[in-house]
Amino acid sequence: MSKYSLKALRSELSPEELKVMNKTYWKSERAGVLFCFSRYMGPALAYGLYPFINWLYKDKPKEEKGKALLRLNGFWNCEAVMHNFAIGILASMEKDHVQTGNTTEATIEAIKASLIGPLSAVGDTIFWIVWRILVTGVALTFALQGSIVGPLLFIVVYNAPKYYLRYYLQLLGYRTGSEILVSMSESGLMQQITKAAGILGGFMIGGMIPMLVSVPVTATFQMNGLEQSVADIFNGIMPGLLELIVVFVMLGLLRKKVNPMLIVLGTFVVGIGGAALGLF
Repeated sequence: MSKYSLKALRSELSPEELKVMNKTYWKSERAGVLFCFSRYMGPALAYGLYPFINWLYKDKPKEEKGKALLRLNGFWNCEAVMHNFAIGILASMEKDHVQTGNTTEATIEAIKASLIGPLSAVGDTIFWIVWRILVTGVALTFALQGSIVGPLLFIVVYNAPKYYLRYYLQLLGYRTGSEILVSMSESGLMQQITKAAGILGGFMIGGMIPMLVSVPVTATFQMNGLEQSVADIFNGIMPGLLELIVVFVMLGLLRKKVNPMLIVLGTFVVGIGGAALGLF
């Protein structure tokens, strides 16, 4: 049995410690609810780690426990699954700070700040882009046929692995502390994972453009006595070309910092106006 298997990670913890980590896991589920614009997920991080901090500082002055919670309550932002990985790492560092003093408060805050970028990049790429698109592609085949299996399949298949991974990564982070992140960063493994997942995600999104974007042009024109369809001409050049053009136009507007609400309203205007003129 690998020392990094879930069973091995659980067996290394005392019953009391495992109970506290389980409470921390379930409290971390409310990460999105506790979001605020001043500290983003900072309150969620402090709330999730509260059972652990309360247990760790039970024999310490209240002031020290308060300082630990305030330290965690600062600015924090991370993808939900990797959020639990960070919880495990920070819990390990807090434990070392209390028991040995080798890890200083400044070190904890520095590591906390450094985790935001790499963990968010990996989590967003893998779960928000690759995994979500893969599951959506499968679920849509049922949903487009009017089957309730589509949304149910998406809810179960998309979320079930995330619940497991959140728990596993929390214990893994607690077991390894910050060493695994430093090792991955120095070896370049984290950058390679992010790059590979980003390429795969780009392929998946590109392949789903014709399914997710529709440009129902019905306009026709006469040429050499024959009626020609505008849509057929574009599809003759490349199937889905109109949809691809629309996506690139939207992307270009977003890159120019155009307000997304204006883009939505503009799309309404073009759609309604085009329908009135017989274009759609």
